[in-house]
Amino acid sequence: MAIKGKRRARGRRVIAAPPRPPVMVRKPPFWRRPVTWIVVGVVAAAAIFLGVSAKVRSDAKVQKRDREIAAVRAFADELRAQLPDDVQTVPPNLLVVFPTLRQDMANLKSGDIKPAEARKKADEVATAAKQAADGIQAIRVETIVPAEFQADRNRFQDAKQFLQQSFLLYEDVSKVFVLSLGLKDDAQKDLISEAQSIMGRAGNLFDAGFRIVVGTLTRLGITTPIVPATPPPPVPSAIPTPTALPSETPSASPTETPSVSPSESAAPSESPSPGPSASP
Repeated sequence: MAIKGKRRARGRRVIAAPPRPPVMVRKPPFWRRPVTWIVVGVVAAAAIFLGVSAKVRSDAKVQKRDREIAAVRAFADELRAQLPDDVQTVPPNLLVVFPTLRQDMANLKSGDIKPAEARKKADEVATAAKQAADGIQAIRVETIVPAEFQADRNRFQDAKQFLQQSFLLYEDVSKVFVLSLGLKDDAQKDLISEAQSIMGRAGNLFDAGFRIVVGTLTRLGITTPIVPATPPPPVPSAIPTPTALPSETPSASPTETPSVSPSESAAPSESPSPGPSASP
């Protein structure tokens, strides 16, 4: 007799559970990714930095140019205050110093000026030239022009030296001209020619120094001309005469000829004179 329960009951087969589907992580669009915003932020920060840097450099460059213009203007003003009044402007941007002295020497050669008057004018030129040379020497370029504009400093130092030497030569010209007044004939003319030669060298030195200053002004766009602080008033070449009204001073027009009677137009040779038949 079999014992029940000793054997496992045969039951239904259990079906295994299906595998779970893999988890799919969907990536967000690129504009929502953190990396994208990080890159955008870095690019924007770099652009802002470059723009600010360019603006700062541009402002610094403009400010530096303004400082240079101010320094150059200050030197030009100092130089203008030291120039004598007896100058003549030569277009476009040059000056002729002491043109009256040149004319006086020419007039003395031709005898159109008296020695006393020439001596007085020469002494005035010598005084003005000495004052100009001393005034230019007293200009402190290193104080007016900052150290950051060393090139301008060097140029103005050269210009200062040229101009000072020029006015010292003009002073010598005046002294030589005064010495010529005590001579006569050929000796006087030879000494005047020597003075004119020295004046030519003085003019060349003045032009060399003046061109340096004008060139610096032109480079910076400064159009203010360097002229004396108190230029002499222009002398009119001719004094205009007022035109008289017809009612006040009537005059015959060029096309009109006044009527003259035959008796008035007769020549003196036609006047009656006693002939031979009138003698007794």
